[in-house]
Amino acid sequence: MFNSDELEAVMMGLRHVQVRGDEQLIRTASDVIAKIAAVLSPEARDEFIEAPLYAPDFGVEPIPTARIELKDVRQAIRGQHKLRLTYEDAQGEMSERLIWPLSLTFFAQSRMIVAWCELRKDFRAFRTDRVTYMEVLEERYRENRVTLRNRWWKLELARREKEAAEKAAIASE
Repeated sequence: MFNSDELEAVMMGLRHVQVRGDEQLIRTASDVIAKIAAVLSPEARDEFIEAPLYAPDFGVEPIPTARIELKDVRQAIRGQHKLRLTYEDAQGEMSERLIWPLSLTFFAQSRMIVAWCELRKDFRAFRTDRVTYMEVLEERYRENRVTLRNRWWKLELARREKEAAEKAAIASE
């Protein structure tokens, strides 16, 4: 059974989902809370429901509305299905992309699809509010998404370390 710290961690995560998730995840988080509460002892249930940890969004700009169904993105990730996108960049330029979605990231002010982009032959992140069209393809990508995601993460960490080193070098001049 869960201990107090574990119950608080689970509730905090579920509360974060209720604030920042898409519509389906928000409903699902409420269902998860009810299912967990149903199997806990009365004392643990009270502790779980009344967990004093929150993830409010006070003062945070609303997330721009996605024009696509995020549940479809999550299903494509799970099934390793390719996505065909029409994407509008920050300058308003439109492009067609064929991507291999690896993760859906919920930031405070945006949601991003991290993917391998066949056009750029590199990892890219696509803001969901800039995707104007999306089609889930039957075609699947062969390389394991966890392996790809781990490769992306190593590259991302190296990029961040390089940027930090460059900033430190400039600051020390």
